Amino acid sequence: MALLNFATVEEFRLLPGIGAKRANLLLQSRDKYGQLDEELLSIDFGGPVPRNVLDMVDFTPNIHNADIPSQTEEWEELSSSDNVPDLRDIASAPTS
Repeated sequence: MALLNFATVEEFRLLPGIGAKRANLLLQSRDKYGQLDEELLSIDFGGPVPRNVLDMVDFTPNIHNADIPSQTEEWEELSSSDNVPDLRDIASAPTS
């Protein structure tokens, strides 16, 4: 069983239908998207992945490749002090 989200080029090449080009393409996809799944594998295969290949792979996530959110403009906007209500406004707001 090949753990796709941990595999090296050499380990990819042990799978049927995967040569050097496709193995490198799979590594590039994994680097770009963080994890490989059946959908990405089918894109890299150019169509449905043969059943014999799917039976030989495991899509267990590699937490070291997981997308870790960074501070994007949206994050910075959400965390800016401009978006935090002024406590004086809250304290003086009418209650129902």
